Amino acid sequence: MLAPGLAFITLSDKAWKFTETSKIPKFYFDIKKYKKSYVTNETPFTPPITLIVALMESIRLIKEKGLENMWERLQGSCKSSKSWYEGFRFGTFWRGSL
Repeated sequence: MLAPGLAFITLSDKAWKFTETSKIPKFYFDIKKYKKSYVTNETPFTPPITLIVALMESIRLIKEKGLENMWERLQGSCKSSKSWYEGFRFGTFWRGSL
């Protein structure tokens, strides 16, 4: 339901302390920059707006249709795709049942 590129993270108090003493080089994922900008409701880098909007829409759909119904729909799509690929003899890596 959502393209790759969005991640969530949480840190314990102990992990936050380690970020203060970490000597590992970082640029794109400097958690201290994120923590500093969080206070002002900003982000240190350009946020993936399209992914955030897509996530909000995905959550809305799950709430509207129900999680079990969404799983059933996705399972049906998976089965259809697998049949289509097999029909063209494209082989798949998946050997289990759907």
